Amino acid sequence: MPKRKPLIKPIRDYNQISDFMKKELPLLIFMGLSTILFITIFFIIHQSAKQVQANLPTEMMLIPAGEFVMGFNQGAPDEKPAHRVFLKSYYIDQFEVTNAGYYNFWLVEGGEDSPHTPDSYSDEFNIGDWPEIVHTKPNYPVVGVSWHDAVAYAKWVGKRLPTEAEWEKAARGPKAFLWPWGNRFHPPIRGRKIHAKIWNSADLRSNTLAPVGSYPTGASPYGVMDMAGNVWEWVADRYDESYYYRSPHENPQGPQYGSWRVVRGGSWVNDANAALSFNRFSSYPEQGTSFIGFRLVIDVLERDGEIAN
Repeated sequence: MPKRKPLIKPIRDYNQISDFMKKELPLLIFMGLSTILFITIFFIIHQSAKQVQANLPTEMMLIPAGEFVMGFNQGAPDEKPAHRVFLKSYYIDQFEVTNAGYYNFWLVEGGEDSPHTPDSYSDEFNIGDWPEIVHTKPNYPVVGVSWHDAVAYAKWVGKRLPTEAEWEKAARGPKAFLWPWGNRFHPPIRGRKIHAKIWNSADLRSNTLAPVGSYPTGASPYGVMDMAGNVWEWVADRYDESYYYRSPHENPQGPQYGSWRVVRGGSWVNDANAALSFNRFSSYPEQGTSFIGFRLVIDVLERDGEIAN
C-alpha cells in the first residue's frame, strides 16, 4: 500500500524554519492577538450591558419627554411665574431611598468611620438611631443625610439627584396638579381620604415618619409615590428666589451660584400647604435633618442614536 503524503510538508531545513519564523509566525501571532482582543472587547461590552441592565432598578418610573407647567401664579413669590418647561425623558425612583438601601453604601464608605453617616434621632418622635434603624425600620426613608451625602450615594449607585424641574414634573404630571393625586388634599380615592404623611394627619402614623409607599392613593400621575409629605427631598438645584424669571425653557439646571439647595415635597412636620407640588423650600446642604430624605433619577439610555421617550 502506498504511503500517504503528509498534509503539511515537514520542515527539515533550518533555513526554512528561519524563513517561517520571519514571515509566517508574526502574522500568526498578530491574528491570535487580534482574536484574543476581539473576544476580550466583546466580553467587556457584554458584561457592561448586563451590568447596566442589572443596575436599572425595578422600582423606577419613566417620565416621558415633553413640556409641563412649572410654578404657580397664585403662589409665593419664588413660585412665580408659572411657565412651560421642556424636559427630556428620564427615570425617577418610585420611592425615596430607604434605610436598607443606604446601608450598603454606608458600609462600603467605612461604616462607623464613614463621612456619610446619617444623624441619629433617638429621642425625636420615635425615629431611632443609625444604624439600628436599618434592622428595625428598613423600609423607612433614610433621613439625617446632607445634600452631599445624597450626591455621594447617587454616584455610588450610578444615578443622580433630580433637578428641581424633573422633581416637579414627576409630582404634578401633565395636568399640573396642585398635589400629586389632584387639586384637593382630601378627596376620596379608593375608599381613602388620607393620601400623604403630614403633621396631625389623623392616621395611625401621626406625627412621625412612615414607611415608604404607605399612602398608595397619593401616587402621582406617573405612579411615583410619597412626593407629598413624609420627608422633604433634596434636589440638585441651588436655590434662588427669582430663578423662574430667567430659567431656560429646556432642561433647566438651576442657578449657577447660591449657598442653599432646594428641597421639595413637604414632610411629616409640615401642613398640607408645604406638600403642594409647586412649593419651593431650601436647606443648608451641609446639614441633615429628621425630615429631609431624597430619591434619585437616571437618564433614559440612548439606543441606535435615538432616545426612547
